[in-house]
Amino acid sequence: TTRAPAKVVVDAFSTVDGDKLVLAPLDVTMAAMVAQSTMAEVGEVGGAEQLLSKAWATYARNYCRVLKFCGDHGALHDVHPVAYLLWPEMYTSIQKLTIDVVVADKLGPSNGHSLVDRRNLAKGGAADDRTGVSLGVKKKATVLLDVDAPTFIAHFVESLVPDRQLVAP
Repeated sequence: TTRAPAKVVVDAFSTVDGDKLVLAPLDVTMAAMVAQSTMAEVGEVGGAEQLLSKAWATYARNYCRVLKFCGDHGALHDVHPVAYLLWPEMYTSIQKLTIDVVVADKLGPSNGHSLVDRRNLAKGGAADDRTGVSLGVKKKATVLLDVDAPTFIAHFVESLVPDRQLVAP
């Protein structure tokens, strides 16, 4: 599969101010995983919640089968940027960082990876320290670096089943 669409999104929505694109790296999303028992309880509500619960179970099984990441919890990657817009206070570390996406001709370990440049040269119109080539002003994104996991899970569950106290956190 190609990772070019990820690069198109980053190129289209990153800005000099870093205020149009929110990214949640894996170390953040994997820190706030939801228990299978919680998702099963959500599914007991019926309707769309049941469909989400079943889809989540399939996703968790495939994570185990394909990536060998098995356990009684699963990550909710795409939920974090939306959650940040609703409850930014639960993200305890946030930075505006220069970002790019690697798109390689061959599928290798870096293809599709988002690269963050924290060097000073990324902060303005500096020259690349390796080549001397002028970089101009680089575009940035808002990058979530840490999350209050219990608060994230509570907000996620509450948004699915308001006014219902689930047994599992």
